[in-house]
Amino acid sequence: RDVGLIDMRTRMEELGGLRQFSSTVDNHYNMYGAYETYRAIMEALNADRGLDLDYLEPGEFRIEAVPNHYMGSRTRKIFDLWDSEESLYILRPYDEVPFRLYYSWSGTGAENEQADVYVIPEDTKEAVTYNLYMGGDRPFAEILTDREELPNVLIYGDSFTNPVECIVWHDFNTMYSIDFRYFSEMSLDAFIAEYRPDVVICIRDYEALLTLEGNGQ
Repeated sequence: RDVGLIDMRTRMEELGGLRQFSSTVDNHYNMYGAYETYRAIMEALNADRGLDLDYLEPGEFRIEAVPNHYMGSRTRKIFDLWDSEESLYILRPYDEVPFRLYYSWSGTGAENEQADVYVIPEDTKEAVTYNLYMGGDRPFAEILTDREELPNVLIYGDSFTNPVECIVWHDFNTMYSIDFRYFSEMSLDAFIAEYRPDVVICIRDYEALLTLEGNGQ
């Protein structure tokens, strides 16, 4: 059906193994894994779809640790009794792109605008979770950069999209993000028909491919 597939397990193993791209205290990939996922997607779009997108390459960004204590999904299940020094990481391009971020499906008024794609507490003593990326599992998000010469992108999936969303929007005019576990305004095909994104990206972890119910459909 002309849907491109990228198996990131294969790519990460070729780059030295899954461990360096995965979290120990959480069931997601870390920011290094998210970046490699982003990079693989952008390379495929340029090579297989004939696009000429300028994407972030090593040397054009920094990855830095958030100083707050990281409570991953695994450590939360055992009441944070796992003694770990693992940190959450964020990616910042050296060349910043102005943007407007909205979570509200109903409108893009100033009262709904969000300051950053990373939700980092001001108090460094406050623990952080994977919800730091895009504020967690939002039903809908929209980032506008007002660069109409660039294509628009829709990215959908589950929590695995969140850190990738924090990167991929840099390369597009508008990024739409949907989590269909919580978004019920319209179906995927209806959204594509109405908003006509130039690129559609779906990110799925292996577990979602093993169920015929809920978000695995």
